[in-house]
Amino acid sequence: MQKRISALLLAMVIVIGSVLNGNTLKVKAASVAVSEDFAVELTMMLYNLLETVAISSGIKDGLDDYESGSSLYDAFIASVESMTEPPYYDTIITMEDGSKMTVKEALDAVESTLGSNALKLPTSETFAKYRVISGTGGNEPDPTPTPSADPDSTPVPDTGYKDPFTYIQDVLVSSTLLSAMAGIFADLYAGKIDGLEYSDYLSNVENVPERYFKGQYDYNSYGEVLIRGSCYNYFDKLNNGLSFYYEIDTSYPGKICFVDSGTGPSLYAYNADKNALISSHISAKRFIKKYYNRVDYDGADTFSGISSDSSVTSHKAIFYFNIPAFSTQAQALAFFQTGELTGLLNGEPYDFPDLATSTAERLQPLTGYEFAPGRLPGINAALSTAAAALPEPGLDPAENTEAYKNVLNAALTAALPEPAPEPEPDPDPSPSPDPGTGGEGESYKRDLRLLFPFCIPFDFIHLIQALKAEPETPKFEIPVKLDFVDVDTSIVIDLAWMDPIMKIWRLGELGLFIVMLMKSTSKMIRW
Repeated sequence: MQKRISALLLAMVIVIGSVLNGNTLKVKAASVAVSEDFAVELTMMLYNLLETVAISSGIKDGLDDYESGSSLYDAFIASVESMTEPPYYDTIITMEDGSKMTVKEALDAVESTLGSNALKLPTSETFAKYRVISGTGGNEPDPTPTPSADPDSTPVPDTGYKDPFTYIQDVLVSSTLLSAMAGIFADLYAGKIDGLEYSDYLSNVENVPERYFKGQYDYNSYGEVLIRGSCYNYFDKLNNGLSFYYEIDTSYPGKICFVDSGTGPSLYAYNADKNALISSHISAKRFIKKYYNRVDYDGADTFSGISSDSSVTSHKAIFYFNIPAFSTQAQALAFFQTGELTGLLNGEPYDFPDLATSTAERLQPLTGYEFAPGRLPGINAALSTAAAALPEPGLDPAENTEAYKNVLNAALTAALPEPAPEPEPDPDPSPSPDPGTGGEGESYKRDLRLLFPFCIPFDFIHLIQALKAEPETPKFEIPVKLDFVDVDTSIVIDLAWMDPIMKIWRLGELGLFIVMLMKSTSKMIRW
């Protein structure tokens, strides 16, 4: 009879499993007690990490602006949700009780409990709370701290900082997550994120938005070249100095450029028929000028009287225009003829795509150990300060980019805390005290749970507890490297397709165990 019941149950399991084959059953992540506060901490941890990657990718000021930063964060969340395998699996967070989980498990728990909107940035007020730098905010320090009862202990000074993170104590960041975040900035620089322009995230110089010539012109709806930007000029007139801006916002029916030969900028257009440069038809009076330290200047609206003045001993111009500026007319003519950018004065100072793609490698020290997420704003501030202190970029973007990388590497190394040293063993440990000196009857006290045969019931309980675990789908990754045929890959065996069958199989096992238990119980009762 027992054999018949077993065979029947096994047959039922096989039939039901074959019928359900191909259907997908959602496997939930490990159960995690979450709250709205935990979701906020998880979101702000990811945002602060995104800012770290932003600064490393060339955005010197970081993402301190709530509106623009939230747009970029939303774009990152959207891109991750579209990935087949999100980069959260190997980033580990440590909870308040010391337990650990992956960010993927935490996100799954948040979404299942609070919905996908829980991953949105909080209000601007809550946002600012998690942007406080260690030692610069929080509660006001106690002016008269209470001395410690222990005279040998030194009181810890109150810096006024209160860590805003409560649930997430530590985080171990993976390079996979950093690479995914860096990909967002690579897409931003490539113009692949709708509604976002990377120039909006770059630093300002003298409150003039930075604009560079990116190798091609911008056109309006009439096919005219759009000319926007500013030019900062400095003239040394009799060593007294004269500084001002040229600002322009207009359009022109043909291609146009600046030529700065050392005495002041001039506008030129290209005549294709004559294969030559011609003076532009844009009146210099359309320029708006701001003056600083005016010396011996008549206030005219044109360039005349400045560039041709014999008292001008030197000149320096910095262009922030979306049209090209060259040092000589020959270089400008070569550009119009062949597209060559030799002598370009207003190209992008850094290779921003290179900064983005190399970010994960540059931030590798951040992945070496666990750290409190509340430290990230301080680390980001140090990186931003180092980037802002860089000298004015030269004309070679490659050299500027390399200098940026080196400065950021040094700043990150200095900002990260030293890992705690492992405690050295005591070379001469003190001998164990006399077991009979701990108090009357102390030597006769024993935990019977540790002595045979009284430990048997407790050992059985521990055995049952060890068998209690969440089911986990087997997944094997076998590396295959064959140097002689230049093959470096891996074979992945993922048994996730068996999840529906195994769920039914586990139910069958449970049913079979119950039937067998009933059968055995009847025998014991008769006995």
